[in-house]
Amino acid sequence: FGYRAILKVGIDDPLNAFPLHGLCGAWGIVAAGLFTNTEDTKGLFYGNPKQLGVQFLGIIVITAWASITSYICFVCIDYCVGLRVYLNEEKMGMDEAHHGGSAYPDFVKKRGAPTQDVVIVMTDVETPRNLWKNDAALMVHCQTLHDNIIRSCISDNDGYEVSVEGDSFVIAFHSCEDALSFGFAVQYKLLQTQWPVELRSHPKCATVFAQDVSKNVARAAKSVVSPSKSKSRRRKKKRREASPRKDNAVQPTAGQGKTKKGSRMLFNGLRVRMAMDYGYCNHSVNEATEKYSYSGPPVSHCKTILKSMQSGGQIVFTRSMNKALVDADDVFQDFHKLCLGTHLFQDLTEELE
Repeated sequence: FGYRAILKVGIDDPLNAFPLHGLCGAWGIVAAGLFTNTEDTKGLFYGNPKQLGVQFLGIIVITAWASITSYICFVCIDYCVGLRVYLNEEKMGMDEAHHGGSAYPDFVKKRGAPTQDVVIVMTDVETPRNLWKNDAALMVHCQTLHDNIIRSCISDNDGYEVSVEGDSFVIAFHSCEDALSFGFAVQYKLLQTQWPVELRSHPKCATVFAQDVSKNVARAAKSVVSPSKSKSRRRKKKRREASPRKDNAVQPTAGQGKTKKGSRMLFNGLRVRMAMDYGYCNHSVNEATEKYSYSGPPVSHCKTILKSMQSGGQIVFTRSMNKALVDADDVFQDFHKLCLGTHLFQDLTEELE
């Protein structure tokens, strides 16, 4: 109750000193006036209501004394050196800024460039090449939106941007949980972004809902092409493929980020595929960019996986990363994992699961 109360009024008490020492201490004083049962003193429940009054008086006296003396001390400190530190020191934390280390190292999330055991994430956009050729200005605008989403999610999940080439990012994370949270956040933001109508008119970037996919699958299962109608069906299929707005994907709508009634949005705008792996990496500092670069099995695994992924909107990670997950239940509470099995890739000497 006390914790929620001070949050509601906007008091900064990160250690919960008031609920723990203030309210719990007051309850200890009141409890003595209720339950005391000794030869010299009796509490309220043992026939002495005056003792409870004495305890409440003690709470008032202690509160008044602490408030007055604290006020005097704070006024003196504010006059001499000031109560507040600089904003950058406040954000860093007084323990880090003035003492060179965290008071709670076990609870501090690692930031900056990870070393040794690293989670490597590689992203790529499933972009139709003809869009760059036909409308380069549109794609430059869309790539800017895409880059802003990626970088904001990197910052929110304590990632380290290793490199970027075109629309492909290489990112390093300290933990598997942060890497997956980054991937989920990117996919969510891509669905909620207001993409230009010109982009969404292309079948590879159109807005797709789950119910539309189900309808198309059912329609395909029911259709039977007879020999006499096969030629006309083929002509209709060619016409559908030639017209982006008549593809299986639904038409782009004005209301982005919304779902059809009873149906989830699956795709919207640019579709990003991601490959992730966890393991030991060698690292070095690039003298030109002053950034860390990584080499090792996780890097080669991600490159191979990303190369084999045909469609966007996917997050594929290895079994080694899955084993390293600590809070798997919390990470996947809104998602379901699908095992893709073990595969032998041409670029790798070992099988990868």
